[in-house]
Amino acid sequence: MSWHWLPDPKGTFSHRIQFLVPELPMSHKRAKAAKTKAGFLYTYTKSSMLEYQARVRNAFYAECVRQSRVIDHPWDNGPVVFSMIAYFPKARTTWFEGKDCEDPNDCDNLAKMVQDALNGRRSVKLMTPDPLTGRKSKQMVQFGAWIDDKQVISLHSTKDYHDETCSLITMDFWHRNERPRKRQPR
Repeated sequence: MSWHWLPDPKGTFSHRIQFLVPELPMSHKRAKAAKTKAGFLYTYTKSSMLEYQARVRNAFYAECVRQSRVIDHPWDNGPVVFSMIAYFPKARTTWFEGKDCEDPNDCDNLAKMVQDALNGRRSVKLMTPDPLTGRKSKQMVQFGAWIDDKQVISLHSTKDYHDETCSLITMDFWHRNERPRKRQPR
């Protein structure tokens, strides 16, 4: 049976954002749990993870500004194709083949860290010039790559070893195709 009559499930292509995070990639770790003196349990996320996620958001935001993308509007809730290449430092000694493969970071946890950083809507203070007075004023802008990471329909994550450590992230945004509505009987 042929399915060529079906529309493209991704919809129509909207735009691509590709940016570089120029530091050692970090994988997503489990939240830690601790006990208070009163015996209550609480969970927390390590500050290094939060700092890395902030740097990913800043790199994404800088690329949006460079591409002159309007980032204070809600993103289309269409599908997203996500691709990531994480470059780790080469091993100093290669005393046998495959020494590079002993990296403890999993590809899925590397991608999860970046996806969590770009997930949802976050408020950012911007210093923008007022068109009438020319003075810079603070403006709250909300941005995120997507509303929820369940919009990611394709995920490609790769680890590689290079002299420079960085993460190259590419996201293709698609407009959702509207489904034809059934005619109402009269």
